Amino acid sequence: LYSPLKRGKVTPSKSPPYEGGEEKKGLLKKQRWLRKNMPLPEVILWQKLRRNQLGVKFRRQFAVDGFILDFYCPQLKIGIEIDGESHYENEKARYKDRIRDKDLRRKGIKILRFLNLDVMRNPEGVLLRIKDEIEKRTPSKSPPYEGGEEKRGLGLPPHEDGEKLKRKLNK
Repeated sequence: LYSPLKRGKVTPSKSPPYEGGEEKKGLLKKQRWLRKNMPLPEVILWQKLRRNQLGVKFRRQFAVDGFILDFYCPQLKIGIEIDGESHYENEKARYKDRIRDKDLRRKGIKILRFLNLDVMRNPEGVLLRIKDEIEKRTPSKSPPYEGGEEKRGLGLPPHEDGEKLKRKLNK
C-alpha cells in the first residue's frame, strides 16, 4: 500500500480500526485509517480528482449514511468506488455492493464502479467516464432569457411587439 500522506510504503494492520461504542466515532476512525492507507489505484485516481481538477469538488473516503465511499462529489451526488480483487472474486462482496448501491441510488447518488486494473491500465478511460457523468449531472448554463420577468411569465418573445401583445392580452 502507498500512503500519499507519508510518501512511502506503509505496513497497515489487517483491517481498519472500527470498534464498538459510538458508531459515528468508529466511522470517523475508519475514514481516517482509509485515507492514510489508500491502495495505489485510489492514490492514482485521487491525484486526478483532487483540487477541483474536473470542475467539481470530490472528497475521499466520505461517509454517506454509514457507507464509506472511496470518492464522493456532494454537489452532484456522484460516488466512485474502486474495487479490488475481493469485489469481483467474492460473490458475497458483490452482493453487498449491489445492496449498498441500491440504497445509495434511492438517495439520488450515482455510483460509478471501476476495477483496480482499470485505474492502473487505463486511467484516462476512467477519467472520461467520470467526466461524462459530471456533464450529465451538471445543470446546463443556458443564457438568461432576455426581456425581463414580465415577458418571461407570459412566454412572450423579447421584442417591442411583446409589450403590445401583453397590453392586448390584459384587456
